Parts: sequence; structure tokens; C-alpha cells
Amino acid sequence: MKRYALILALVIPLPAGFGCAKKTQDATGDVDDMSPEMRAAIQQITDGRVLFAFDKFDIQPQYKDMLTAKAELMK
Repeated sequence: MKRYALILALVIPLPAGFGCAKKTQDATGDVDDMSPEMRAAIQQITDGRVLFAFDKFDIQPQYKDMLTAKAELMK
């Protein structure tokens, strides 16, 4: 029984020591610092959704050109 009490005494405070991670700014900087070209590229990548059939992973023909254009922008 003493062993379990010792284990609990050591394990329970463990999560409190980690806490929440501090937020850091990513390497891309602030959105306000982006060039107009970068903003346009991000907007083009995020616009337009690719829809899939239920329980399928095949890319439908109408989405192939859009995905190709997004891939080129990401390169």
C-alpha cells in the first residue's frame, strides 16, 4: 500500500509541471508583413474545395486542374 501511495504522490503533480506551452510567432511573420503576391497565392490555395465521394479517395476529374494549380503555387 505504501508503494501505491508513493507512486501517486510522484505521478499526480507531474502534469502540473508541464503546463501550457507559450505561443510563439511562426517564421512567416505577421500577415500584415506579407507581400501582395503571397497574400494572393494564399487566397488562391485556400479558395475552392475538393469534395470526395463518401468513403472514397479518388480525385474526381473536375478537381484535377484546381489541385494542379494549387500544387504549383505551393512549390
